[in-house]
Amino acid sequence: MRSGSRPVLALALLESRAPWIDGAFGRLTEGGGTPGFAAMARGEAHLGLDWSPSADVLVRLHATARTEPGAAGGWRAGLAEAFLQYRPELRPSLAVRLRAGLLFPPASRENVDPLWQSPYTLTLSSLNTWIGEEVRLAGLDVAAQIGVPGGGRLELDAMAFGGSDTAGALLA
Repeated sequence: MRSGSRPVLALALLESRAPWIDGAFGRLTEGGGTPGFAAMARGEAHLGLDWSPSADVLVRLHATARTEPGAAGGWRAGLAEAFLQYRPELRPSLAVRLRAGLLFPPASRENVDPLWQSPYTLTLSSLNTWIGEEVRLAGLDVAAQIGVPGGGRLELDAMAFGGSDTAGALLA
């Protein structure tokens, strides 16, 4: 450094996307990449099939496909849920539910719409996002559903499962 000169502080201003409060989309899941159509190209499709051969039996298939922009590129597809359910009513106030296959645990009061969607919010809560991303189980779910006075229902549930190796990755 020459004598008498001062160090220069250079600031680089990064331009971010306009927030939703200004009528724009805000930050996308890919972050602050290159603006333009290529950075915003994204697609997701869900296909659901419920088949009930009788009043007590339900077969559910829920498939998902999505594009993955960025360095990985391409698209991915797979099953989100695929299970067989048997739910006989033993008495007017008592039913048993048996489900076997690939399923989400019965832990959400938010995701009650078909295809594990929520009628209450545009985006899922942190807990339900974690369940949707990592806690999809392959196993057997057994529940007793007991009717209570006033039209309510009490449900006692037990589950034996496997195949959830990544269940703590997002939490960690």
